[in-house]
Amino acid sequence: MADANDAQQQPQPQQQSPGAQAQQQQPNLGNLPLPLGGDPATVAAIAQAIVMALQQQPVAAPAQVAALQPVAFALTSGQAITGRIDFASKAGQNIEKKCLRGAETKFDGTATSSETFRQGYIKYAADMHLRNTIHASITQPDGSVLNVLDHAPQLTEQQIRVAAEPYMSGADQQTRTAQDNKLSVDFLMATLTNEFRLTIQSNEGSYTYAVPDPNNPGTETKVECAALLFKAIMDVANLNCAASLRTAKTRLENSPKIMKDECDGGNITQYNKLFDTTYNEIKQMGSKYDTNDLVHYYMSGLSSTSCEVFNAAQSARLAQWQEQDHHLAIGPQGQMVECDYATLKSLGQKHYNHLQQTNKWTSTSKEAQIIALSAELNALKLKGGLQSDSVQYSGTHSKGVRNKKNTSNKSRQKEEEIWRRTAPKPGEPTTKLLNGRPLNWCPHHQAWGAHEPDECRVGIEQREASTNAHKVQHVANAATYAEVTATLEALADLNRD
Repeated sequence: MADANDAQQQPQPQQQSPGAQAQQQQPNLGNLPLPLGGDPATVAAIAQAIVMALQQQPVAAPAQVAALQPVAFALTSGQAITGRIDFASKAGQNIEKKCLRGAETKFDGTATSSETFRQGYIKYAADMHLRNTIHASITQPDGSVLNVLDHAPQLTEQQIRVAAEPYMSGADQQTRTAQDNKLSVDFLMATLTNEFRLTIQSNEGSYTYAVPDPNNPGTETKVECAALLFKAIMDVANLNCAASLRTAKTRLENSPKIMKDECDGGNITQYNKLFDTTYNEIKQMGSKYDTNDLVHYYMSGLSSTSCEVFNAAQSARLAQWQEQDHHLAIGPQGQMVECDYATLKSLGQKHYNHLQQTNKWTSTSKEAQIIALSAELNALKLKGGLQSDSVQYSGTHSKGVRNKKNTSNKSRQKEEEIWRRTAPKPGEPTTKLLNGRPLNWCPHHQAWGAHEPDECRVGIEQREASTNAHKVQHVANAATYAEVTATLEALADLNRD
């Protein structure tokens, strides 16, 4: 072969004796400048010693190349995160940075945001391939298998401690599972608000292990367990949920208070918004009402406005809805249509808009009713000639005529006014004699007089006024009923449009 022939034709190096090799290795000192005051023999001896020392020093063997580690096959960088994480690498450092930032939306422990918190961890765990701690399955005594992520309230702290023991304080403390645990703890803590984090940390014994401290022999240090931490967080959130649920239900079931205090007694648009918001909170906390209860609470508030015409119409609609098994005659041809909460809410909004647009929304608050009734009573008084009768202290009654007072002795007159206006104390008699004449305490005049209290014209006038007030109210109610009937008929036409 050409390569073999080429090798045979190459000149071979000649073998040299050790003495010749030593002479070859000796430096040529002929051209070197001699040290001051030195002779050639001394310099040659020094040089020879240096050469011999160099010949005896072993030459270091070339460094061995580290064996290449096999690379795990992965289609993406995320799939490569399967074994232990090298936190000295850029990928490992990026994982740590993400977990220390936590989720963008911080969790404050409220019931309405607990699911958002849970989903945030699920997404992070999927991105970082954290499967070995909170996701771990735990077998129950009945044979069922639950994981902490989905069933934290059903699992006890002791069950989770037993499952986490190997990587928390056992043989698996230097495995990928232990790394997953630390990353999960950092992420969970970073996702909590400062206030809620302090609440959780106040009970750190529920989610930590006491393990030997490697830096201080003979002492222990606390290590956080992600699965127990997750349970502690969700347990507090569930307690908050129970309290929040009770508050929300109390608010919804007292819907007339919402209408009065937060909707100016009649802003139906605002009322619908607040009622929906409260009910959505209740549903987010895993609870709800059946249709009958939900409609009852909604209509109770809807019929508590300051407009009596609107209130009466809504009450009548609710009664019809209940009597007709959740149906109302609101079809295009007046046929019965099944209605739910949303439909009744829409009908109430339409009625409110109609009254506003036609300037028929009238406020009939208690204050307005008192003013109106007072005006009616005054009119009745003038029409019937009801006037207060004067009472003569002498014991005789005379319409419109008052006894002339003796003003010659003002000091005596003042004393008389004082005792006449002094009411009897509790338990004291309400009658007495003055100079042989009987006197009675009149609660209407707030004075002692000769007339009996039942015969007092002021009391009679008050009783007649009360009777007239009832008559006025009866007339007002009749007018309201007629107006409500007309409004309901108009509403039926409006709903068919």
